[in-house]
Amino acid sequence: MKSCETSGVVLVVEDSETILSAAVESAHRAGFDALEASNADDAVFILKARTDVEALITDSTIARGSMSGLTLAHLVAERWPTIELIVISGDPSIPVDYLPKNASLLKMPFHPDVLVGVIRQKLGVSNRT
Repeated sequence: MKSCETSGVVLVVEDSETILSAAVESAHRAGFDALEASNADDAVFILKARTDVEALITDSTIARGSMSGLTLAHLVAERWPTIELIVISGDPSIPVDYLPKNASLLKMPFHPDVLVGVIRQKLGVSNRT
């Protein structure tokens, strides 16, 4: 298990500025290097340019860009299978079957500590700071 000093790099993909800022800030406070993208196209660009992204956090329904967050999650699962996936959704009826294998679903609204806990769990990072 890693310590928080080597927490890792997470990419947050969200088209709501408020949710994006809150998620990135929570990840930073928890010791993660958090990158941000406001649409799936920007996220793919970042993933092609960087080899150190360990987790992707995406809203299931991104209104901007050429694909939804759910489509992005499936693309990442296929193209970058070592990246851990966390899909966030405000839709209470989204079936877990729609997610890529091994993706976690986090329903909105959620407390920032819950998001950090899921990131830590997915990356095998301890709660120690």
